[in-house]
Amino acid sequence: MTDLTGTNGAWVRPGEVLVELGVQASVEPELRRRGARPYEPGGAAGDWRRNPNAPNYGNVNARLAERGIGYRLWTGLPVVSAVAMGDDAQLPGVHLNTVMVAEDFYQGGGGGFPRVVSGPAVAAESTGDGVADVAVLDSGVPADWQGIHPELKGSIQEVGGLLPNIDPLDENPADGKLDARAGHGLFICGLIVRMVRTLTIQLTRVLHASGETDDTLVSAALAETTAPVVNLSLGGYTVDNKPSPLLAAAVSLAVGRGQVIVAAAGNAAGAQLGSPFWNRPFWPAALPDVLAVGAFDSCGGAENLWYAPGAGDHGEDVGTNAADVYAPGVKIRSTYVDGWPHPQGGTSFAGWADWDGTSFAAPIVAATIAEAVAASPGTPARQLAATWFTGQIPKPWPKKPGATLNSRIYKPPVEPTDW
Repeated sequence: MTDLTGTNGAWVRPGEVLVELGVQASVEPELRRRGARPYEPGGAAGDWRRNPNAPNYGNVNARLAERGIGYRLWTGLPVVSAVAMGDDAQLPGVHLNTVMVAEDFYQGGGGGFPRVVSGPAVAAESTGDGVADVAVLDSGVPADWQGIHPELKGSIQEVGGLLPNIDPLDENPADGKLDARAGHGLFICGLIVRMVRTLTIQLTRVLHASGETDDTLVSAALAETTAPVVNLSLGGYTVDNKPSPLLAAAVSLAVGRGQVIVAAAGNAAGAQLGSPFWNRPFWPAALPDVLAVGAFDSCGGAENLWYAPGAGDHGEDVGTNAADVYAPGVKIRSTYVDGWPHPQGGTSFAGWADWDGTSFAAPIVAATIAEAVAASPGTPARQLAATWFTGQIPKPWPKKPGATLNSRIYKPPVEPTDW
């Protein structure tokens, strides 16, 4: 896992801040006095982002500038100084670089590792036409993905400019075992193809195999997507429970381009009162222009709101990551790695797995909306997404704060818990 620090369930990059471009000149003397410098790749003191197994930021400030995002990354501050800056009146417009994770990292007692399952008798071959339908910002795919899953060759575009998309699987520590979120991106790509075989996926790696990323990398990558629908099976909490200004700006630009942003709503529905995850906004899903996707248990035809195991009695004091729409998210089956032993022992994976979490409910919704967009060229994607949403079944489950419509439940025509 890369450098993290923080309190109360919110993680930030130690010694790093994001500076609003409009105030950068006025706060620069104080930032430099405290030891900060604008980020440049491969600085003299070393740069953990240059790890060959990590997503490559490149010159992240140049990328933000090219895309018209008005923030710059500064590094080199003492760790305590950076964490305290959120309340520093001397430095208005200076913000923490918040860490986000592959969404099932935040469990409140669930999510966890995938499980070994047998694959389908015949894996349906993708038939994407090469025109990007849905962007996936995630952990990339393993180096041997085309050998393990040749049926996906027609759907995955490994794009992203500076970002290598290879998921190293065993990154940190390199101990011969799968990292906590290894294969996360491959699982999501396979799930999208299971839902709609004709979609083309625009894939960009932003997550380490251990599951984390941060505002700068996600925001720059989001700004570089061109697909009309974007899937974000990641997120996190902030120290002050307010959205990261940089991420909010990147989402706003994407919405202005007409893109539909679909994000996992988090897995803290099992958190008890007093937990650091209880009743807190999970970003970016909590942003008003993002379609937040929660999970329900659809196994055996059920429609049960999903709570992570160990959540107690699910009474009034159970925190909930409220959502706009709920989709299946328990024992979801999809493509996975081959030949690796399960981290907790037992049978090795043979290319397939099932997994729990809203990480896997979100791409079901994203794929469905992307299919509608592909079928209606010329109609704005956000208009089609709104029409799709209102056509789903209302459900009296927790809705996102500020939502004017009740939450919905989506039951896809393809059952994702079985072949």
